[in-house]
Parts: sequence; structure tokens; C-alpha cells
Amino acid sequence: AGAAVLSVMGLTALSTLWVMRRYDYVLEDINRSLEDEVERRTHENLRARDALIMGLAKLADCRDSDTGLHLERISRYSCLLAERLADIRPEIDEAWIDRLRLASSLHDIGKVGVPDELLLKPGRFTPDEHRRMQAHTTIGADTLIAIRRELGDDDLLDMSICIALEHHERWDGTGYPLGIAGERIALEARIVALVDVYDALTSWRVYKAAMSHEEAVAIITESSGSHFDPVIVGVFRSIEHEFDAVRMDMHGDAPSCPVVLAA
Repeated sequence: AGAAVLSVMGLTALSTLWVMRRYDYVLEDINRSLEDEVERRTHENLRARDALIMGLAKLADCRDSDTGLHLERISRYSCLLAERLADIRPEIDEAWIDRLRLASSLHDIGKVGVPDELLLKPGRFTPDEHRRMQAHTTIGADTLIAIRRELGDDDLLDMSICIALEHHERWDGTGYPLGIAGERIALEARIVALVDVYDALTSWRVYKAAMSHEEAVAIITESSGSHFDPVIVGVFRSIEHEFDAVRMDMHGDAPSCPVVLAA
């Protein structure tokens, strides 16, 4: 009888163990499915966020861009600099560069709040017009802060706010809107400051012709330590041929002003 009881107890223990293992496997499958679903939905939400943000950037860019490729050039130039700076700046990793790729496109999002008569004015600004144009930095930052308030903390939006607000600051402290200098200016904003000027100099606008690559490089070099971070200028000089290749690829040999206006 004792052997029979022990046998039954053993079988019961084995059955219980089998049921528990099966339960564990089922739980693992459920957890994996939940994790996959959370990852899928997170990815979809991020794609939707990125698409909406890029749409806002395109809306601002169409106000005064030459060909519609301005944002793409800014993004490519910014990533070129960041990839080289990663050797000396430990905070720059692949994720940082991925954020910069989109965040740099939002630098002028505040121009949606600037009247056309200012954006397209062919002559010099009056002091009052210059002040009103400068407001695009704070308009852009405020817009992105409002988005962050709804979405919650987000590394991409944090970087985008810094760039929108600070990309017209100067290394020597004479920029706007905050008048901050040196390392107080966010690294991402210092990168975009240089590439934005390079692209502006080498692009046609209603108020000016496009400069050559060589002329733009000379101006940026002369502005090292005043307008631009000297380290970033040094990196720019080391890869200026890559900037020129992107410029040619995304400008081509098109005339310095649109064909319709030229006609």
C-alpha cells in the first residue's frame, strides 16, 4: 500500500510539474506576443511622430526654399559633420546622429510665423524687420515645446527645440535670441549653424545669387572663432569635398535662379 501511495504521489508531482512547465511556456509565449505588439505599436507611433514633424518642417521650408531640397541638404551636411565629430565627442553615437538627421530639418520651423514680405524681401532689413525675422527662432522652439507638452518627454523633440532656438547663436556670443557663447550653445545647434550658413551661401535666393563652394568655404573659415565653433570648422575643412559632392548632387548644374524667373 505504501508503495502504491508513493507511486501515486510521484505521478501527481510529475503531473503537477508538467502542468506548471506548460503554464510557464504559455506565459512566455503570451509575454513575447505582448512585447512584440508593444514594440510594433511604439515603432508605428514613432513613425507617425516623425512624419508629422517632417510635414511641419516642409511647411516652413516651402515658404522661402529654392528647390525644396534645402531640408535634405541640411540633414546630410549635419550628419557628415556629426559622424566625424563622433571621434572626439563621446555623446555622439548612432542614435544621436539619427536624431540629428530629423531634428536638423526643423531648424527653421518658426518661419511659418514670419510674413512673406520679410521672407521674400530682396533688400536689406530695417532694424525692426530684422527683429521680427529673428523671432522665428523662438516661434519654432515654442511650437516644438507645445508638441512635447502633448507627447511627453522625447529625445528627438529635446534636440529639435535646442536647434530651433539656438542655431543663430554665435560662438563669440553676438548671436540671437539668447546671446549665449561657446560651449553654452548646444552642440547640435553649433553643427546646424555652420551647415545652414553653408547651404544659404551656396543656394540661390530671391534676394541673392548662389556663391561657389570655394567662396563659402572661405567665408566659413574666416568666421572660425567668431561665428562658428573652431573645432567644427576644422572638421568641416577636413571634409569640405564631401560637402561639395552633396551640393552638386542636390543642386546639380541648374542655373543660379529658377528658369521661370530667369526668363
